[in-house]
Amino acid sequence: MPNRLILGGDYKVTEQSKLFAEQEFARGELISANTTRVGLRTQPWMGNEMAASVGSSNNNDAERLYSNLGMVQRWQIDEHWQSNFSVDRTETLYNTAQPLNLNTPLPSGSGGIAQLPSASGDYTAVAVSLAYHDKLWSCDGRIEMRNATLDTQRNLLLGVQRQLDHGRSLAAGYALRKDDSMTGNTVDTDLRLSYAHRPNDSQWIWFDRADYITQSTQTTISSLKGAKLVNNINANYMPSRRTQIALQYGAKYVLDRIDDIDYKGYTDLFGAEVRHDLTKRWDIGMFGSVMRSLNSGVYSYGLGASVGYKLVDNMWISAGYNVRGMDDRDFSAASYRAQGLYITLRMKVDQDTFGLNKDKVITRPTTVE
Repeated sequence: MPNRLILGGDYKVTEQSKLFAEQEFARGELISANTTRVGLRTQPWMGNEMAASVGSSNNNDAERLYSNLGMVQRWQIDEHWQSNFSVDRTETLYNTAQPLNLNTPLPSGSGGIAQLPSASGDYTAVAVSLAYHDKLWSCDGRIEMRNATLDTQRNLLLGVQRQLDHGRSLAAGYALRKDDSMTGNTVDTDLRLSYAHRPNDSQWIWFDRADYITQSTQTTISSLKGAKLVNNINANYMPSRRTQIALQYGAKYVLDRIDDIDYKGYTDLFGAEVRHDLTKRWDIGMFGSVMRSLNSGVYSYGLGASVGYKLVDNMWISAGYNVRGMDDRDFSAASYRAQGLYITLRMKVDQDTFGLNKDKVITRPTTVE
């Protein structure tokens, strides 16, 4: 995938409307693209947002000029139920580019409200969601439909969470993605179950998540059917207020069938990281990990160190270097483990961010993530 840099700014015209401009640079082995977007966002009434923009994309010596129009409407049905509806439309005004290979990484889309991915052609995207929340239960569902000149996508997202007691919660989710394109058809599913144990008075917290993932791809020249069971358990121990030790064990079993030939294997990962607060804002850390494939007898190692700085409450930036690197999306999650220099930025957003707990007593001490 290409490296992307986006620079942007907003100008408030009225209390409800803003002008915005964005400039994006995307660079990769197979693509070089510059994209400029300018437009207007407005909130004409409560719960509604509309956006209109014009964008120009220069892609490997080809130019595309397009327009985008998007709208999202949110409804707070009652104290517990809420829903929203969004629609996003992109139309090409001028284009000198040839249709891109679907396997070629693309720069970002038009920047519409629906936030569904864009390609080099026209598309219309529609999404509908419904959510419920009370003290014990939270659940939500979302349906996304996207019709484009290059492909058609259908997505279904379902989730439910149950608060068991103080510090313990159980959650489950399901995701279905169906993609029909000129080159073939793909169906992906992910069934997820997770458990979190975060008691206020314990030095230990831990989180376990299991995923059953399937993929089916059929093209004119090949077929792929795969399934894998992945489990990750992460534990965090605080021997003192200034030191944290994080432990991870991940395991997965994979069974793939490619053109009537079966491939299977078991892979697991052991990882550990230690972080220490130098001051209230600065911290340092180092990590090590080993990933092994039992069937092939292949081992991959990771080793690195980083320095972190708390910009503001709940926002943390770090810079580090990995001497040895490895990358597996089933195990890496939000961590950057590829070899080389890296910079990461993390931000926590929850009910506390918007001041919903100002009148409540929070007993859990605030610590560096």
